[in-house]
Amino acid sequence: MRIILSNIGTLGDINPLIALALELKRRGHTPVMALPNVYRARLEPLGLEFHAIRPDIDPTNNVLVEMVYDIKHGTEHGLRNFLFPSLRQTYDDFLDAAAKPVRADLLLLGELNYAGPIVAGVTEIPWASYVLAPLSFFSAFDPPVLPPYPRLAKADKKLPGFGRVIKRVARFVSRRWPEPIYDLRRELGLPRGTNPLFDAKHSPSLVLALFSRVLGIEQKDWPPNTVIAGFAYYDADAGNAKLPPHLEEFVSGGAPPIVFTLGSAAVLAAGDFYEVSAKAAMELGTRAVLLIGTDPRNKP
Repeated sequence: MRIILSNIGTLGDINPLIALALELKRRGHTPVMALPNVYRARLEPLGLEFHAIRPDIDPTNNVLVEMVYDIKHGTEHGLRNFLFPSLRQTYDDFLDAAAKPVRADLLLLGELNYAGPIVAGVTEIPWASYVLAPLSFFSAFDPPVLPPYPRLAKADKKLPGFGRVIKRVARFVSRRWPEPIYDLRRELGLPRGTNPLFDAKHSPSLVLALFSRVLGIEQKDWPPNTVIAGFAYYDADAGNAKLPPHLEEFVSGGAPPIVFTLGSAAVLAAGDFYEVSAKAAMELGTRAVLLIGTDPRNKP
């Protein structure tokens, strides 16, 4: 089968796809990675077919990262100011990936490629979706903590069933955000469909929950045909999985250390995370590794 794997996000979103693609290739399929161009150099050494889709991502753009990780408005900024302005370009690029040079047999989509379900609707190519955390299901029975409204989660513990209120609040606050998606669907002659932020991003055929049951278990309002498949691991850089010599020496030179780390984007908006981490390790009297990235602001 020719399978197009696609998402728009950071390494945390993409590495599980790489793990799946390598396993699909091992089993004789043809995986095609439809991702922002910034990942091309990481994937081509692995022998994976690559197709760039817009918008591209600048991993050094501190301003964008700090905007997206803003506690109150980060999600809105990320969608309305980064993803949705490029929605038509994403659609055009992903349509090419799905249909050229030959038609794909299956699409596997991450939730940030909002053009993906539209391409599936236009081409009628079967599609599956994947999520990386229970948060993506936004269950009323296992409600998430909304960063702008943390007290709502406390209310749910005191008032069983309050998770339904949290779910309604989230849908009300974000009700205008997906208008560009509805506009594109209308232009292409597709029905409006269900809410893209909560419902339409999940495939009706198969949803892969790529996390452990330690983090979340099936809920009554999860999408049908959801399979908790566990974590999909890829821990390398363009195939190179070796640690730097000084880090290898430290890790093997004593008791296993605690590792403090942030995602490949969040590391650019770390705040005092590493200071607090170091203090915690010192209070515990344990060895620790702090993965600080390349941002000089994170140096001790």
